[in-house]
Amino acid sequence: MQWRNGGARAELVAAPEDGLVLKPAATTLEEAAAVGTPAVLANEVLLDQAGFPAGQSLLVNGAAGGMGLWLVQLAVALGASRVVGVATRTSSSCCVRWAS
Repeated sequence: MQWRNGGARAELVAAPEDGLVLKPAATTLEEAAAVGTPAVLANEVLLDQAGFPAGQSLLVNGAAGGMGLWLVQLAVALGASRVVGVATRTSSSCCVRWAS
């Protein structure tokens, strides 16, 4: 998916259909708005492009970054057998917290 601009601050916007994602029924509008680009891209890469199966291992380079954190959480939720995250020493604690 390609973002065409840096976002918007408006009550209503026009967007092409291929640039939209359905909100899960159990997710509030506020939660969905907070997800942002990294989660949408992580979902697209892991599920749509890679077809990540349960029981698979995953190496996430940059696991403490915006998309990396989502990749770690999504892989764990999908039943990854092992998730290995590469991050700097100062930012690695957040990876351990999310993968626990």
